[in-house]
Amino acid sequence: MSTFTEDFLLQLRAELARVLGLPAAAIYTGREPQKVTRVGFEVWVKPLPMEPHPYFRIHLFEVHLRLKSRREENQTGADQQDAVAVKLDDVREHFDGTVVLRVMEH
Repeated sequence: MSTFTEDFLLQLRAELARVLGLPAAAIYTGREPQKVTRVGFEVWVKPLPMEPHPYFRIHLFEVHLRLKSRREENQTGADQQDAVAVKLDDVREHFDGTVVLRVMEH
C-alpha cells in the first residue's frame, strides 16, 4: 500500500520532468544532491515535516534545481544562473495557484 507522500512524489517528479523538459533520471527525492556525473539540470525534491492544522494536513516539499556545466570564459557563472532562473520561472508559472512550492536555487 502506498502513502500519500509516495504517490504525490511520483506525480510531482513526472510533472517536473515534463515542465522542465528533463529526463526522469534527472529528478529524484532526498535531503541532499546526489553525485550525478552527467552535465545538465538536476532536480531533487526534499520532503519536509507536515505542518499542523486543525482541519487538514499540509504536506511541504522543497524543490531544488541545480545546473552542472562548464563555466563561461569569465568564470562568473552568470550564464548558468540565467538558465536556472528561466527553469525556476517555468516551474513557478506552471504550478502557480495549484501547488505551493518553496523553490531553492543552487
